[in-house]
Amino acid sequence: RWERDISQRYLDTTQTMIIALEEEGRITMINRSGRELLGYAEKEILGCNWFETFLPHPEGMDSVYPVFQRIMTGDLESVEYFENWVVCKDGTQRLMGWHNAFLEDDDGRIVGLLGSGEDITDRKQAEEALRESYESYQLLIENLNEGIWQIDQDGYTVFVNDRMADMLGYTVQEMQGKHLFDFMDEQEVQLTKNYLQRRQEGIKEQHEHVLICKDGSYIFTSLETSPIFDKDGKYIGALAGVQDVTDRKRAEQA
Repeated sequence: RWERDISQRYLDTTQTMIIALEEEGRITMINRSGRELLGYAEKEILGCNWFETFLPHPEGMDSVYPVFQRIMTGDLESVEYFENWVVCKDGTQRLMGWHNAFLEDDDGRIVGLLGSGEDITDRKQAEEALRESYESYQLLIENLNEGIWQIDQDGYTVFVNDRMADMLGYTVQEMQGKHLFDFMDEQEVQLTKNYLQRRQEGIKEQHEHVLICKDGSYIFTSLETSPIFDKDGKYIGALAGVQDVTDRKRAEQA
């Protein structure tokens, strides 16, 4: 009896939904978290068909129920993680992520399914918002009329946008992984070593560089540079906004 009591207490204290299904999807057990999430009393849930009552129609019967049928007939050797929406009593829908286990009788015959479900609605929405934000950020970066150039702590290229690559006559892929010094003559390299030291000291500044293009020609550039530090304050690289000022420089020289 005490073992049953401990099991029941565990089921009712865990924050995940625990549900047992038998036969055609009939609910034989659901824990407190599951009842609270769905918004029903236990007597309103037990005996109901999970797929017909608590899953959106027709998605539940068309996509999730066939998987359950395959489990019950032994067609699936394992129950993989999967996600599906459930409908609560107030009509709202929550996205659940499920880990499952077979329920077997004494002869090893599959008689049901025990599911452990986590409400991942908020996490998924946050991930989607982050993805949309990232895509918007990428669109902004790629459409700037300014080159963006990021290097790591050793001076190797981590990221350039299309404008930066076009400025030097390369593709983005050709610039990836190349050292900053690969685009400079010896005089510029010596100047840049001092600038990189200042980045490690946390100094932001604007300065000019003469960069070598893929075809061997030179361009004058103006850089707005900033150091990048990780959450522990360790220097991990630098970021620069780069403008081609060749025409201006030549006009000044003329």
